[in-house]
Amino acid sequence: MTRIDTQCAKGLSILLMLFLHLFNHFDNYVSALTIQGKPLELIVSAACNPVSFYLILGGIGLYSVWNNGKGTFHDNSKRILRLFSHYWVILLIFVFIGHLIRPERYPGSLSTIIENLTAFHTTYNGECWFLFPYALVALSSPILFRMLNKYDWRLILLMTFVIGIGTSFLISRYGEKYLFGNMIVYNPLLYFHLLFSFLLGAVMVKTKMIDSFLDDIKVFFSGRYSYLIWLVCIVVFSLPCFIRFRVGYAFYASALIIFFVAAPKWNWVEKTFTVLGKHSMNMWMIHTWFAYYLFHDAIYSLKYPPIIFGSLVILSLVSSLVVNYIVRLPEKLNIIFKKH
Repeated sequence: MTRIDTQCAKGLSILLMLFLHLFNHFDNYVSALTIQGKPLELIVSAACNPVSFYLILGGIGLYSVWNNGKGTFHDNSKRILRLFSHYWVILLIFVFIGHLIRPERYPGSLSTIIENLTAFHTTYNGECWFLFPYALVALSSPILFRMLNKYDWRLILLMTFVIGIGTSFLISRYGEKYLFGNMIVYNPLLYFHLLFSFLLGAVMVKTKMIDSFLDDIKVFFSGRYSYLIWLVCIVVFSLPCFIRFRVGYAFYASALIIFFVAAPKWNWVEKTFTVLGKHSMNMWMIHTWFAYYLFHDAIYSLKYPPIIFGSLVILSLVSSLVVNYIVRLPEKLNIIFKKH
């Protein structure tokens, strides 16, 4: 199993996601700085797309588990069911609030309710589009990993990279015109679109590439120069602000993950990112209810990006704690009843 702390890296990913969805458009906030007429936050948001981060970390985690004999289809089915149980509780809470605030939109027709409950078409919260195709990737991961072990992993990565280029073209060309409204076509397309980043994470574990990089980085930046890793992190992070990577974004994401994990951190920083990582999936499914759908005006009325960002992080984290409590409540009640 790889030594990488995926929870800590997921903590970074969720912060990137929240920043992206807050500032990838200008929404009347007071920017700290403008460059050529663009708010600094808008420029930085170009480096914050978290999809590849989650896929790479998912590939790392699931391949490590599968390699130890615990990543069967049955095991993954239980993981996906757990994920959906959190999703359903989040829907229950926020659609109920939405019904009180905007009864004309929530919950909508029976077909709308079914589409959202299955995550097949997430019209309630568009940023949850990732859930259904990722579930398909996770469920099929034992087959994908067996292919990696049986065939040349370089060829498989090359094939999925080419497929990723093709699906990126189709999404950019036909997304608005056709795909976004035809989920029967779009979801299978997304499945293939996600494969490269996911399998890249798996290959990083299979070849022990990630451990080798971590060792080399720590040796190169040893001693008093160890904090220079943070400088490299900043440089790597800034690249997408000036260069459009498209499918190659996965290479940027993997490099940033490695340097971030290798970077020396104070204990409280490590713990903070780890806590955020443990709540990252909940926070992903929660944050845009605040930022976009129900409390948009209240969030952006805070004006200043650090306050807006910090408030969204806290609201999403607290909401995640509530969701976790509700999800675990039947298990806790069962334990209580058994004792009596």
